[in-house]
Amino acid sequence: MPLKGNSMNVKKIITEKIDALKKKNGVSPIAGIVLFLVAFSITLWALGGNNQKIDGFTLGQQMREIVDSDSGEVVSVINGVEYYRRDLSIIAINITATDPQFLTLSERQQDYVAGNHLIRQFMLLQEFDRLGLTLEEGEFDAFIQKEKDATREMIANDTAESNQFLKYIEGYGCTYTEYWEDEDVLKSFENSLKYEKAQKKIAENEGFTNTGMNIDAYLANLLEDGTYVVTLFGEAFE
Repeated sequence: MPLKGNSMNVKKIITEKIDALKKKNGVSPIAGIVLFLVAFSITLWALGGNNQKIDGFTLGQQMREIVDSDSGEVVSVINGVEYYRRDLSIIAINITATDPQFLTLSERQQDYVAGNHLIRQFMLLQEFDRLGLTLEEGEFDAFIQKEKDATREMIANDTAESNQFLKYIEGYGCTYTEYWEDEDVLKSFENSLKYEKAQKKIAENEGFTNTGMNIDAYLANLLEDGTYVVTLFGEAFE
């Protein structure tokens, strides 16, 4: 889904950067960001493993500052729904947690990388509704319980990931119990579940085997045929 007009040079730089990160990590940055979507629930995967330079407490503080901030200016419009600088900043923080090399990009490049993620994620959330999908009774509660069980197991094993996760919660300014009761955290997990269900349904409908790449092509087709009209920083996103 290329950017239009004078954004093409930026898009080329971003593409090259993403390709380099994919070779380095063996995982697509897009696949990584899907794990926590627009959530400020920094995942154990993102905080551990290859990213020992990431400080959970600092990330928690940064996320709290963003969450408590005003919405800011509109950065993208998807079928008439506006998304704001605050949404973009949350995604940028999550990309940083996935790979700190994101910070080596210029501010403008960071905006466009985060903007591409924002559009992909919120298009899929809109697809959840457009495809008539719903969350069954008890489904979300079961999803949250599964996440809680995973974190409790990690904490019991006293891993580096769980220590970073607890530091993140502390930086975010709440206790472990309060974290799982936080309205914004719960909303982000609900979006994550909807996102997963939308991807699964699309893959089933279209017969996809390589879900990530095929979902990108699927969304590009929806842009091309006019199902979605999208702008990013005031420019048509096609």
